[in-house]
Amino acid sequence: MKKKFFEPENLLDFIHLLTPTLNSTARYVAYVFAKPDARTDSYKSRVRIRELETNKLVTESVSDQASTPCWNPSEDVLAYIEARQDEKSSEKNDELRQSHDRSFVLHLNFLS
Repeated sequence: MKKKFFEPENLLDFIHLLTPTLNSTARYVAYVFAKPDARTDSYKSRVRIRELETNKLVTESVSDQASTPCWNPSEDVLAYIEARQDEKSSEKNDELRQSHDRSFVLHLNFLS
């Protein structure tokens, strides 16, 4: 029997780094960190901010459905899109909530 090198389950091991956005001084990068979630058959994605010189993770979004980071002109705020959960789908028998509306979320003064 020939050994397979790649199985469909291996796709769950992939991590994606998306939409990197540098601030104007190139000191910080904001990006989307996404990984597959087999239970929901979707991706969990968070916006992260990392200091480039030290590679230190500064902060990340709370939601698992965040995307599209964008610095404001003064660079003390990062805007990103976050999926809202449908309240109607939170019944007892429905384990998986569906994302519908999107809203902008702002994190203020997270950089020192």
